[in-house]
Amino acid sequence: MPNERDELPRWMRSALRAPVAARADHVHQIMDVVRGAAAAEARVRRARRRRMTRARTFALAVVASAAGVAILAGSVRAMWQSSLPEPLEASATFIGDSIDPALHDTFDLVRFALRTRGASRVVLAGDFNAWSTTATPLSRSLLPNAERWAAVVALRRHDRRFAFLVDGTRWVRAPRAPVRADVRPPSSDASPYRDST
Repeated sequence: MPNERDELPRWMRSALRAPVAARADHVHQIMDVVRGAAAAEARVRRARRRRMTRARTFALAVVASAAGVAILAGSVRAMWQSSLPEPLEASATFIGDSIDPALHDTFDLVRFALRTRGASRVVLAGDFNAWSTTATPLSRSLLPNAERWAAVVALRRHDRRFAFLVDGTRWVRAPRAPVRADVRPPSSDASPYRDST
């Protein structure tokens, strides 16, 4: 018996050196097994890729749906807010002694102002211009996105009733006219305009 330090026995070496004779049908069988294993691995990779693609598509669809819902909710909110009556701020401010002293006893200078959203034209109508819808247009502020309209008008002391006409269709109630201590207000505050605020 050979000891552990010896080489392999001679018969073993010769058997290992001898060529292996393989039959043609064995070669085909072995190659079929190798091809089958490679095809199975390719099928597994394709299935994994399809699952990943489906998961990505689903995630993208969820994100797109959420974005669509958010945009729709924002649009509905904006439409709802635009349908509400807009906040308006109307004012009439007595300017004081800035009028010609000769006319001071008869006229007062009053600055009329209106803050409104989305208006393209604002007109002041009242007792002083026989409720004309064209005689006293207000000027828009020169600032970008300005919502403020204003005009300075010389009023006779007894002309106290007025209203703003926005875009020729909507009347806005006027605040109480400025009253000086030495002038008595008219007995009636009624104005011949339709109030839409």
